[in-house]
Amino acid sequence: MKIVFVICMFLIFPSIIQISYALTESCQCVAFRFDDIQDYWLNNIQTKVINTFQQKNASLTIALIANYLGNDQKLVNFINEIAHKNSPKIEIANHGWNHEHFSHFTENQQWVLLHESNGKIIDLTGIRPLVFIAPYDAINNDTFTALRQNNFKFVSANETADHPPYPLSNTQLYRFPETAEIGNLNKPKTDWVTSGNDFTYAEIQRSIIKYGYAVVMMHPQDFSIRHVFNYTNQVNQTQIHQLELLIDTVRNNGFKIVTLGEIPNNPNFQEKYPFWLENDFRWFVKLNMTANELNNAVNYLKEKHIINVF
Repeated sequence: MKIVFVICMFLIFPSIIQISYALTESCQCVAFRFDDIQDYWLNNIQTKVINTFQQKNASLTIALIANYLGNDQKLVNFINEIAHKNSPKIEIANHGWNHEHFSHFTENQQWVLLHESNGKIIDLTGIRPLVFIAPYDAINNDTFTALRQNNFKFVSANETADHPPYPLSNTQLYRFPETAEIGNLNKPKTDWVTSGNDFTYAEIQRSIIKYGYAVVMMHPQDFSIRHVFNYTNQVNQTQIHQLELLIDTVRNNGFKIVTLGEIPNNPNFQEKYPFWLENDFRWFVKLNMTANELNNAVNYLKEKHIINVF
């Protein structure tokens, strides 16, 4: 009802209502981030998800837990094989030494963790990560300093831990937190639940309009046949099919799929959106507006050229 009222007011009183726009720099691109890559744990699912992106010719950023990787030779060989392909690009990211809360450590301790984990990843893959995916999204100012000292170029946490703005150009350390997700813990932390494509795509649209980019977070358990926290190494084909449909939806709506580190490399656009759309974003984040309502509202604004997008 909220968005319907706003749109109706715009249609009935176009000469009375003055639309005030916000402008943002935009790459109009989406990066998928696949967290928690590690030995043995759901390794069939890890390879299936990565292969899905390969088959869809879509780029992907994978986050390696350094000290949890190296003994599962089948997985290591697979990562090495696909990481050195040029197209579609697989980007190797650092996901900590032991998947630790970085904000619990001093600046020097964080420096050591980053240095040692990068060293292990280089030994395994021959690739030096420039992207840090913060475990548990736990970062602070010491993390930023330690990252710069270790010559990282990109960091990704979430919007709660790392607040906007997120510049898309001319910065030493780019901050691109995840803004959409395939699944996550429910609020009581009693189950891992998947979001559904309508909800994930609504998050993507909100992020691209508001920040100029979107980062979609995924985990192996999103694609596991499971019961509560009893994950199996058996692929949930329904979830894989949903992932394929989401990739198609992103592309069919004119957005480019890139690695996280490629976000600044894409053409920048000046994107405008009405200030009052912020209310819809807040309602959606607080679950006071459904994904369908937000997607329909945004699509309407695109059709009427009120939002400046493709």
